[in-house]
Amino acid sequence: MHPAFLKLRDVIDKPDIIKKRNTVVVGVPGQPNPDIVIQKGLSSQTMALMQVEFLMNGKYNQITLSQFEEFILKGFAQTLSLKMQSLVLLSHSQRNRDEIVGIMRLTSELMASKTFQFLIYQVRIQFPSFFGFQTACLLLKDPNANQLLTSQVDSPHPLADRKEDYIFCPSIMGMTGLAIKHQEIQYSNYIHKEQRFNGSVDNQACIIDPYNVMICPIVKYHQTKQNHADSEQSGEILGVIQLMNKNDRAHIIDDDILKFRAINNLLVVAIHSVEEMRTFLDITMEQSSSIGKQRAQVNDMQKMNEQNKVIFNGLTASMHNLSHELRVKKSDLVE
Repeated sequence: MHPAFLKLRDVIDKPDIIKKRNTVVVGVPGQPNPDIVIQKGLSSQTMALMQVEFLMNGKYNQITLSQFEEFILKGFAQTLSLKMQSLVLLSHSQRNRDEIVGIMRLTSELMASKTFQFLIYQVRIQFPSFFGFQTACLLLKDPNANQLLTSQVDSPHPLADRKEDYIFCPSIMGMTGLAIKHQEIQYSNYIHKEQRFNGSVDNQACIIDPYNVMICPIVKYHQTKQNHADSEQSGEILGVIQLMNKNDRAHIIDDDILKFRAINNLLVVAIHSVEEMRTFLDITMEQSSSIGKQRAQVNDMQKMNEQNKVIFNGLTASMHNLSHELRVKKSDLVE
């Protein structure tokens, strides 16, 4: 706690030494760490406050500092500033490195999917740890109906989607419907007070005690999103991601929203990759089926040819025997 007499603005606008009674407060210059709120009201010029109390002969006395002592305090504050900024940069570097590794691993897992049910399974397995939530659920937009589909199968077939394993729900209800309608992320940190929340649609993971949720539409934009000012442009909804219950009951913040927007295009590519894979496999299976039918027809023709040969040979033998009998009868008549 800073002293009651201290006016923060005195050291915020210009880091300096403030003296009163037996207390000295020194502003530590530098950029504040955006992840740690050191003191509400600190500006970009002050990253921390250093407070020193002087006790002389067991009593608090009015403090007076020489220029040398002020120089020492300012030098210590500057050294502290450099050390703190170094730690901040190191922390950011480590976090960025971890995020890059996480995105690379996530990309590898998603792009390996050859079916929609396997893609849904990968999202359910990979996304909770990546985003820091308890559960994640992918719901795909049905292009032929006004509904969403998902799956809770733990062992999906790697090459075939089974229709009986899909779960269907409406795409116009609850916060999920709003996310699709407005093509914007919908979230709430107080589900028990949230009137927009529809448990039958927005809680496909079937969490018993939901306390916050973030529902993210997967949007294929017709043009590249340059900045937030372009966020009103429309696109094609391919599905939604439901992230439920942030770890440690933490609140959903802007960083969570930005993190999903960063991988939106990855999900778009993954979904289209599965669509192309399904088209390729369907064509391959049709060709395989067609080839199988042609082979069956060839086998049938070969069997018919064999049967015709047998019949032809039988007819030839019969004609030969008949010809022989006619010659014998003709010979008998001549005699």
